[in-house]
Amino acid sequence: MGPVSLSTYSINDLTEKAENGDLFVWHCLFEGRAIHDPEHVFDGLRARFRLRSSYELEIGHGAALAWLLVRFGRTMPNAALAARRATWAVRTILIARSAEYGSPKFSAHELETLAPIDETPRLMQLKNTHVFGRSAAKDLRHFLEWCDLADPVPDARVEIDFDPLFIASGNSVGLHLLSHSHEDWLGYG
Repeated sequence: MGPVSLSTYSINDLTEKAENGDLFVWHCLFEGRAIHDPEHVFDGLRARFRLRSSYELEIGHGAALAWLLVRFGRTMPNAALAARRATWAVRTILIARSAEYGSPKFSAHELETLAPIDETPRLMQLKNTHVFGRSAAKDLRHFLEWCDLADPVPDARVEIDFDPLFIASGNSVGLHLLSHSHEDWLGYG
């Protein structure tokens, strides 16, 4: 078995997330299995889940992070983190789009069919590399253009110029990447 990630949520948080169409919760509820659930909490949460008609916020988070990487990812000190975040951005955009179509998809193969361009499989595999170079940035730019997702901070001159957008939109993954990158630049990472 590889690395294991464990998160805990209160039943109230899960219920709220299910009612608000959280895609991570959808993934857990409809593609996961309860190990021990004698009170059928999973079934109750499934019944309360409401898929939203729009996942524009999630698409915006993924696109903004991807544009940050297109513009500044090659100069980030932690190339492995930049590569993982590029895959996260692509997956987030495609999962959210599939949810808008009414059937969330999570497997790499299913997501690749939603963006049938040569760059998509390469971008999905970036998470397994320690490099975010010129070709990755070029692939990511082409993917974003294919998806018709414009650069939300076209006048950015440095990566921190994305900070106000990430704060205003609640993009915690983008904020984490910026703070981690900033610490690395200063020698704290």
